[in-house]
Amino acid sequence: MMVYQNDLKRILWHEFGHFLIELLFTNQFPTYKIECLQLTLHRNCINGKCWGGGIKVKPSINLEEVPLDQDAISFQILSLFSGCIFESFFLKDNKCLLKLFDKCLCSENSCTGKKDLDFIHAITNRIPLHYKDKTELNKYLNNDFKTHYFHLISKNEQFIKELESLIISLSNKIITNLDETNLDETQDYRIVESELSSLINETTQILSIIEVDLLTLKDEIKQKMKIKK
Repeated sequence: MMVYQNDLKRILWHEFGHFLIELLFTNQFPTYKIECLQLTLHRNCINGKCWGGGIKVKPSINLEEVPLDQDAISFQILSLFSGCIFESFFLKDNKCLLKLFDKCLCSENSCTGKKDLDFIHAITNRIPLHYKDKTELNKYLNNDFKTHYFHLISKNEQFIKELESLIISLSNKIITNLDETNLDETQDYRIVESELSSLINETTQILSIIEVDLLTLKDEIKQKMKIKK
């Protein structure tokens, strides 16, 4: 079970990257609500990766509408990058964070962030419809943004410690609920309703440590977009 638990921690760091930003997003856009955090143990592990996950927000975010609001698009871009940012930070172990990130947010089917990258492209490809162009934004996202983000996390030791503690506690709970007699079949662990509410409360407290920095990062993304006259 150890191999499953170690990889579960990896995907939890990834999903909490998304989760933290979606909490900020739903606070600013209260018509949206986080409905579920789901972790899935797949039948077959690919390159040692056994777990997948996802966060469900209601109503579904319409990519046709997101680019109409600079704050909304900035939050969604930040969220989509955050999964691989946090996963890379968990895996670092003296390895290059940027190289780990590039192996996560890539187009190969084995990449954890493949769907995130697809959504990033879907959003940024629509930017020229509403904004002058996406050149400055893409240049920022591909260079300074990632370095700023990793530094932001690294300097907040209390944030890292508290998030790590929460993830260890949650991973232990999920592993305890696994059906060890049925590991050849896909298994889902869905965090909803009261359990989700409790998790949101715990995460919100941890988020407060780094909230101002994350909002500043979101605003940096926003500043790279220029509205058409």
